Amino acid sequence: MKPALRSFSFHPERSFLVRKDTGAPVYSMWHQHAEIELFLTRGGQGGMMIGDHELPIDGSCQMLVLGANLPHTMSYGNRPNEKEVEAVVVHLSPPVFGAFYELPEMAAIRNLLKNAERGIYIKGETLGVMEKEMFALVEDEPSQSILRLLQILLTIANSQDYEYVASQGYTTTHSRETDSSRMNKIYTFVLENYHRDISVQEVADIIHFAKGSFCRYFKQRTGKTFMDFLIEVRIGNACKLLMENEMNINEIAYACGYNNISNFFHQFKALKGCSPSRYQKNYFGYTHNDDSE
Repeated sequence: MKPALRSFSFHPERSFLVRKDTGAPVYSMWHQHAEIELFLTRGGQGGMMIGDHELPIDGSCQMLVLGANLPHTMSYGNRPNEKEVEAVVVHLSPPVFGAFYELPEMAAIRNLLKNAERGIYIKGETLGVMEKEMFALVEDEPSQSILRLLQILLTIANSQDYEYVASQGYTTTHSRETDSSRMNKIYTFVLENYHRDISVQEVADIIHFAKGSFCRYFKQRTGKTFMDFLIEVRIGNACKLLMENEMNINEIAYACGYNNISNFFHQFKALKGCSPSRYQKNYFGYTHNDDSE
């Protein structure tokens, strides 16, 4: 199932959308949109899917920053005696900041919103600050709200209290350390050729490195081996195809570069914690409902 495309109407007095929602279930449609989303929830039980990654909703305060066009859904149960769901949702586009967005002082926020293409999960002390600030944002007058929004984004950008959610293979986007021309060549080659056999030497030749030097270089730049990255790309794309449900699992394995089906199952389970068929069932369990966000 491909994600539904959503759009939003902005209030004349505001350059971004902010709202508070209560009650469960709150959201359940698998969708994407051009706007960046800040999503904070507390209360309720269920699960969320961000790109190709599942996260539990456990009743505690949780917050995500979701980049433009990153598919996602949140699915809540409706159990007796369960704490009521409260959520604050913000939708914005970088043009809201105008020429101010290009100032050098905005570099940290620009990097944050770029990296949010993979989804960012807030944690630690920053999450406690965000719980207070996000609920306060709902009550702000328009002129105050834009200042608070900037402070929220800057606080997240300057903290280390977050982790990425969707895999690089799913989003085909890269974090700050991949910006050099060498790394761009490597990523471009892999994303165009992951469906076939790729040798380490073949990739090393692209940037004119010896095989050993390439392996050290890639590990230093990314924190993982090249083959681990290639597996992430293949499994990330397999997740997309499982969600679209237009091919059977064997066809998906071959389309993602696997000639050995048992190897595909082994690597998929190692990365995702379940079999491809279970992953697909879990996905459709999250997205069967057509309610909108």
